[in-house]
Amino acid sequence: GATAASRVFGLDVATVGQLPSGWEAFGQGGQPIIMPPVEALPSLLTTASLIFAMTSVETLLSCTALDKMRPTSYKHSPDQELIGQGLANCTAAAFAGMPVTAVIARSSLNAKLQANTRLPALVQSAFVFSSVTFLSDHISTIPLPALSGMLITTGIGMLTPPELRHCYAVQRTDLLPYIATAGGMLTQGLAE
Repeated sequence: GATAASRVFGLDVATVGQLPSGWEAFGQGGQPIIMPPVEALPSLLTTASLIFAMTSVETLLSCTALDKMRPTSYKHSPDQELIGQGLANCTAAAFAGMPVTAVIARSSLNAKLQANTRLPALVQSAFVFSSVTFLSDHISTIPLPALSGMLITTGIGMLTPPELRHCYAVQRTDLLPYIATAGGMLTQGLAE
């Protein structure tokens, strides 16, 4: 709807912009892989370590939250989760992809829908693959304000006032991640 409205009314809004399309989206686009200069490696190692730490913590927190949301006899194995994430990230890097992590949003949706197999993950993977391969020209025209609104709506839906009140009543220090995240998003933006 937002893309059509911006085109019909000739609105000058920022869009997602040019994306690689077709099979070039899954490689270097015909460009050779270039190693960074040796003097850049310490900075690169620091950045890679930070991304590794953040994605690992997010994965383990998502798994722990999912264990609590859906009481079953199965409990996640942190070692297996991190091994799987490491293998996925190595594979993504081979195709110039972004680091991957477990995400509580999709997992909680699967738990609410009582999904018991890996089929939802496969369907989402097929959808993302197909979208990037065949629809990147259309995705590039989506207005950024529409994406921002969707992210804000999703974020608000994940913050429930009863949960915040419970955190405040039980252990006030549990509110720090909420406050830091909200403050960071408001002051730094969602991309930082």
